[in-house]
Amino acid sequence: MAAIYHARWPDRLLSSFALSGLSTPEFIVATLLILVFAVGLRWLPAVSLPPPSGHISEQWSILVLPAITLSLISGCYLLRMVRASLLRLITAPNIVSARMNGVGVAALVGRHLLPQASGSLAQMVAATVPYLFGGTVIVERIYGYPGLGELLLTAFSTRDAILLQGVAMLLAAITAMCWLIADIFVAWVDPRRMRP
Repeated sequence: MAAIYHARWPDRLLSSFALSGLSTPEFIVATLLILVFAVGLRWLPAVSLPPPSGHISEQWSILVLPAITLSLISGCYLLRMVRASLLRLITAPNIVSARMNGVGVAALVGRHLLPQASGSLAQMVAATVPYLFGGTVIVERIYGYPGLGELLLTAFSTRDAILLQGVAMLLAAITAMCWLIADIFVAWVDPRRMRP
């Protein structure tokens, strides 16, 4: 939407939302969500402690606020990157020709823009996924959820070198796997981009 309606009100609205989301720290987003949904409306729990049985499926509501916090921040980053990538493609001759021939917005995006941008979009997602695993220390600390980021912080504060190395290696493996999957996807979608 922001790329197709460039320099018009949908682009300005979405770009302003993405820029404000990127410039707002995680702890402020999490605190505002807790104030609105946990304290004000009482729809969701403010603390994300797992149930005694350890199965999250018994109490899925504990993951809603942390997931919204992380998705808002990473979603704003992806919105800016996808917009920039599609703005570069939208001036290509085949896209301009399709628009002049009366191709609708949904067909233009589905048949022309997204297939051409899918490789770069996969690489953007590959850059975002490791953050969702390891860069969540602040969000886990605010919601009290014992996740991988909290484990990394605990290993660092207790000077447990073996646990710290294990968590760092796991995060490095997740990052490498995400980039490998993105590169395989790019090579499958557009083999010309992978040639030297």
